[in-house]
Amino acid sequence: MDRFKNKKFVGNSEIIDAHIHVGQWEYKYYSSLNSNVSAINDLLDDCNIGGAVLMPTDMRNNLELLEDIRINGNKSYFYFAWMDPRDKTSIKFLNENAGRIDGLKFHSGIDQVEGGVMQDIYQPYLEFAEENEKPVIVHCGRWQEMSSYRFGLDAAEKYPTVRFILAHLGGDFEGLKIEAPLELKERLLKNVWFDISATREFWTIKMAVDQIGAEKLIFGSDFPVMHPLMSLESVNVLNLTDDDLERIFYKNLKDCICGENFK
Repeated sequence: MDRFKNKKFVGNSEIIDAHIHVGQWEYKYYSSLNSNVSAINDLLDDCNIGGAVLMPTDMRNNLELLEDIRINGNKSYFYFAWMDPRDKTSIKFLNENAGRIDGLKFHSGIDQVEGGVMQDIYQPYLEFAEENEKPVIVHCGRWQEMSSYRFGLDAAEKYPTVRFILAHLGGDFEGLKIEAPLELKERLLKNVWFDISATREFWTIKMAVDQIGAEKLIFGSDFPVMHPLMSLESVNVLNLTDDDLERIFYKNLKDCICGENFK
């Protein structure tokens, strides 16, 4: 399943943004934010980015986004479905569209699930990811009772053949972004990466490179919450090697989506 080989890359194919949300937000602090795939095409052109992982917003309009990508997408887009574990129709949607889905997205903070992805309510979705070889993006945020990066690491231990991308470098402030890579290093998990989306503290990215290596980091912005140009500069100012940049901007996501170089 090498979707990279089957897609035509447009623009700078050496940069893929692994964390973009498309649609209207319901969350009250993001309610002024809205976008569609045509707008994302223009955004990536402006940023010289060749493609992206696209996910719905918290309104979880999964089928609507799939169709928007099909009709209007002109980049290398990879679609991750936002799964509401309480929606009994979600598994049906996954099974009916398995061939069109590149991965799953879990946000136990907005979905208000204490214990996060380790709760039984997520088990059918993780089993789907395991059976269908789909990677999973797990939100890591401020509410540790729901969105702790440790829940993602625990799930990665329980499902060693599922590839996990832990978002936001493990959390939304510097303490979590420093602790999470160190804990991954201690656990020696091969099936975990961190995306660096919405990382304002750019220096924590360099710390993570030093701690776990560039091969464990994936570029992402969290647009529309954070602009891709801000995320690009957060990496470009670090004076990383060309090999490290290539891994962060493109190769690591390819390995994760295609299931390469981790088993």
